[in-house]
Amino acid sequence: MTGTAVLTALPVGGQPQEGQDLNAEPEASPPGVEYEVQKIVGEKADKTTGEILYLVRWKNFTKDYDTWEPISNLDGCQVVLDKWEERKKAKLIPKNEKVKMSKVVKTAPTTNGRGRKRSRSQSDSGPDSSHTKRATTATTKSLQKLQLDSEKDAPSTSPKPTPVDETESHPDRLAFIEKLKKLAGPEITIVNHVDSDPSPPLDFTFVNDYVYRDGVPVPEEEFNWGCKTCKGPFGCATTQIDDCECAKMNHESLQRLAYKHNGLLKFPQESAYAIHECNAQCDCYARCPNKVVLKGRQVPLEIFKTKNKGWGLRCPIDLPAGKFIDRYIGEVITPAEADRRTQIQELRGLTYLFDLDKFAEDDEDQEIYCVDGGDFGGVTRFINHSCEPNLMIHVVTHNRSRLDIYDLALFTCRKISAGEELTFEYTRSEGVESTEEVPEDKKKFPCYCGAKKCRGWLW
Repeated sequence: MTGTAVLTALPVGGQPQEGQDLNAEPEASPPGVEYEVQKIVGEKADKTTGEILYLVRWKNFTKDYDTWEPISNLDGCQVVLDKWEERKKAKLIPKNEKVKMSKVVKTAPTTNGRGRKRSRSQSDSGPDSSHTKRATTATTKSLQKLQLDSEKDAPSTSPKPTPVDETESHPDRLAFIEKLKKLAGPEITIVNHVDSDPSPPLDFTFVNDYVYRDGVPVPEEEFNWGCKTCKGPFGCATTQIDDCECAKMNHESLQRLAYKHNGLLKFPQESAYAIHECNAQCDCYARCPNKVVLKGRQVPLEIFKTKNKGWGLRCPIDLPAGKFIDRYIGEVITPAEADRRTQIQELRGLTYLFDLDKFAEDDEDQEIYCVDGGDFGGVTRFINHSCEPNLMIHVVTHNRSRLDIYDLALFTCRKISAGEELTFEYTRSEGVESTEEVPEDKKKFPCYCGAKKCRGWLW
């Protein structure tokens, strides 16, 4: 229904994201602009405040533009709210329990050069009978397999013991949790079900942005610039590309902007092209879809102990392909200091160095700075390598006057189930096939990722 339900607050461009700040003040619309509510399609309570939020479908907009809105934003929308309450009550009416087996089958759901890490180039009628027969056969096979598995496990009647974290109350664990609280974004937890190690080293310092060391000039915001004409309700997504300074900088293969309206990458498995996001100097609204990395981490994460790779990182919720996880940050150092630290870290068998060399080919005189996440950094410092990763690093810029320093942003390159370890490829290995024998010069840094196509070495 439509009617007279009108909201004068600005509708956001895209589906609400997990961890999004739902209590932020809604932005004012341009003078004289109103957006009509078509209907309410969802409801939930804010995890932090408990406030009830409604998922709004806007008139003349697709579901891609649905937004979560508090009741305070729905003044004058009582008819729409009443309709939603009626729909909720209808869903609570119990259905006839005498359901034929054939009907259950039809509706049953199915499951469907320096040894450093490099950022370059990652950088109406019922179903037809044949369909029903196929679904019935598939379901029958699944039930038969489930029965066989149950019989196989029958001798063991006792349930599997729940993993115990023996060090959750250890002073070092508690101290590490306090350090984690300094990081911006949703909660980060830590767990160890493998051994008695209470936490990663406490001498690691968590930071929310780059730490610039001697010899590296700090980017100055006063020399930055951004788009000035993208003032529509959906910012850079609707402005003519010739009028948007940010969109013009993107490669033509990205088709204007790198993101969909819901904040997911259009091409999650393509990281060859730099993404030029909006910045603080842009005049577009804060909800412009070209501000994904700029808004920071929006997903909860968990540091956990792996069986043979030390500490790792995972997410407690399902993640879609193209979802932004977080940036890889640390100390920004000069090439000379990077060479010195490389030698030290290789002796330890670990290296956390990334060269900022994405645009070096365009400027032969550009000094290639390096990001070291060994002693200072964020939670992404705990992401392990995999020869078949589920994350990719994308180069994301915000400062138009400085392309020698940019963000190393980690995005999902496929769907990831809750609890699956997050991994990325430390060095790109196109054309390298897995072999039974690891080359002699690669044995110093063996790979333990366990992937089917593991090449056996890190770098």
